[in-house]
Amino acid sequence: MTIIDSDENDVVQDWKWADGYVQQVKKILKENTMHMIAIDDSSPEQDMKESTDLVVKTMAGKVAVRIRRANCQYRDLTIRSWRASGAKTELPKIKEGFGDFYLYAWEDKNSELSNWILVNLDTLRKSGLLENRRTILNPDGITGFINITVAELRLSGCLTAYCL
Repeated sequence: MTIIDSDENDVVQDWKWADGYVQQVKKILKENTMHMIAIDDSSPEQDMKESTDLVVKTMAGKVAVRIRRANCQYRDLTIRSWRASGAKTELPKIKEGFGDFYLYAWEDKNSELSNWILVNLDTLRKSGLLENRRTILNPDGITGFINITVAELRLSGCLTAYCL
């Protein structure tokens, strides 16, 4: 899992912190698998020759996960869009088609992931919400991000599920 609220010097410590949430992340994803599958009628041939009435298809394969610390007051989607080093950031990777869903969660004061959004990245890419957004510099001066509000995600049909 990738951390957003960290100094570059604390990356290893932050990874360990985020890894402590793996079981909660898996639970959220398992509880929302109904949003990641499609159930279609079988073809007449499948019905007659294969004893198949319904076909279940998985619509997802890769899920990006980001966790914000309890002191984060904002409930919007932020995507790293710039690094002073010139290294490739999340934004171009998502635009290039990587990832199917994005689970973006916020820890609460009890170390629970009580707020989260599950974003369909294909819908987000098609929505135009990733285009022509202003990069906001982080206080570290070496990274920047774009932000997309939950309202924008909801209106564009990008939210698969959420708990806010």
